[in-house]
Amino acid sequence: MPHRGRAFALILCLFMALVLVVSSVFIIYEADHVCTAEDCEICARITAAAFMLRGFSLAGIIVPALLAALIAARKCRAPSKCLVRPAPSPVAWKIRLNN
Repeated sequence: MPHRGRAFALILCLFMALVLVVSSVFIIYEADHVCTAEDCEICARITAAAFMLRGFSLAGIIVPALLAALIAARKCRAPSKCLVRPAPSPVAWKIRLNN
């Protein structure tokens, strides 16, 4: 089952990368087109592609930050992996004090 999730995530990442590349190429290719009127269809598509690129760039900033925060929170749940470790005591070392 985990392989199916990994495959889906890989396909989704490849699709997003393809959308970003195609949108960028479309904007570059049609940047200096000749507008016919106020309701230019090419200008509307360029605006939509630019809006999509801005949306993906925001997601490209927020998603890695959230993933890093989740990974850090998961690692600090276990006391041995947390950044701040308590000082070891004789009980932790399992030393018997007979005095």
